[in-house]
Amino acid sequence: PGGDLPSWKMATCPSVWRLHRAPLFRGARSASSHALVRAEQTQYTQSLLQRQPLEVGVLSNGIRVVTQRRTDLPTVSVGLFRRGGSEQESNDNNGISGFFQRVQQRGTTNLSGSALASKVGSLGGRVSTINERQYNGTLFHAPKQHVAEGINMLADMARNPLLSKEGIEAERTKSLRVLDASQYDMEEVMLHYLHDTAFQGTSLGMNPLGSTDGLESVNQDSLRKFAEETTCGKNLCLAVAGDVDPTEVLAVAEKHLQSIPTGSGVHFLPIRYTGSEVQVYDDHMQHAHVAVGVEAPSYGNADSLALEAARFIIGGYDRSHGADARHGLCRPAHDTHHYENNTFMFGFNMFGRYYSDIGLWGTYMISTHGSMEIAYTQINKEWHRVRHRCRDSDVERAQCEMKHELSAQTESANGQVALMGKQLMTLGRVIPNHEMNQRIDNIHPDIIRSVFDEYFYGSCPVYARVGHIQSEMDYNVVRKLNQIGDPFAFVM
Repeated sequence: PGGDLPSWKMATCPSVWRLHRAPLFRGARSASSHALVRAEQTQYTQSLLQRQPLEVGVLSNGIRVVTQRRTDLPTVSVGLFRRGGSEQESNDNNGISGFFQRVQQRGTTNLSGSALASKVGSLGGRVSTINERQYNGTLFHAPKQHVAEGINMLADMARNPLLSKEGIEAERTKSLRVLDASQYDMEEVMLHYLHDTAFQGTSLGMNPLGSTDGLESVNQDSLRKFAEETTCGKNLCLAVAGDVDPTEVLAVAEKHLQSIPTGSGVHFLPIRYTGSEVQVYDDHMQHAHVAVGVEAPSYGNADSLALEAARFIIGGYDRSHGADARHGLCRPAHDTHHYENNTFMFGFNMFGRYYSDIGLWGTYMISTHGSMEIAYTQINKEWHRVRHRCRDSDVERAQCEMKHELSAQTESANGQVALMGKQLMTLGRVIPNHEMNQRIDNIHPDIIRSVFDEYFYGSCPVYARVGHIQSEMDYNVVRKLNQIGDPFAFVM
């Protein structure tokens, strides 16, 4: 149902695509089809084991260097990651970490902004940034022979940012424009509201894009102070992926990054989860945007993978997809007749956000005015169904989708480095792909049920709603629907 995925997804990893596709379009399998699936699984696992092992090193000042040699990639990606992100900020300077990460590209004391851009272009490369709640990163992507120049360039931006008044004002204008444009992405807006109320009183609720007041308060002095506090060996790591020699990478990194002081690193304050709700009334909006979440385990915790599998099992729905509601389902629904010709919901997505100490898992949906409770009840039934009627075939399909997502993310040098940087900043180590593949294979229905019992039932949810929401579902209704009930009441 829902039609084929785009052709580029099929090309990324054919074996995983076939595994992903099989449960969707066939009912009971024959013995030969089961044998084919097992053969494809074995082939995929062997391809992961044949990859070069990760090479991990530590420079004299404490900077960690992780290299993944990939002979199948014609390009190389180098990422310098900084622990901190918006979790390190306050209401007064919200947005400064991402601001500093981008303003570095506007020149250093050795190269002006235009000279730096010309150098990147002459190498056939590009520079991009990653801005998250717990870390930031600057990535350089270019042909593999320019790995040394890439490390030198990132080191120069970290050690000697120019921080000119003109560059700061230009970046402030751009950042405010991006912040304003983000208000039209309602799913991200709802997730920000959800973080803000779930982690109220803690820094994890800060918006990674910043706030208007925070961005307008940024100046040369605050940026220099931020650089002095965060540019240290204990706070940085270097990740490299491509057809490069790990020993050479370590030597080049030591040459260009050794002048950075060791420092003491960033220490985050404890994070507190609070079950609560936030409401924003706007009668000019035609629909109600709703996000409901529960406290989830941290990134790298085995329970987080089980919740990810549940996210894929539940799937999503978009009424605008296809000619009818059945085609509008993003994934095979267990109870399609509830959505056919519906007038209560335009769509929903499952989400999972995981951090070093905590996570957030739940649903974002768009409902029609006056139908919020009906819409959420149908989604909540899917949550209960996963707990009480999760089948082996459901888990198998979720595993195939998770492997496909992992394969698609790591098929490029940039994607590989971004994943390595996230794991280094969040876990303190990089999980090899074959180990992650094994963790996914270890998921089974009993694990998903126990995880739901621990994190879902009896928990206090967080609830955000925006739009035309007068006289709609209140917090007590949401909490009641999340309580454990008769398992046979949720068989659909």
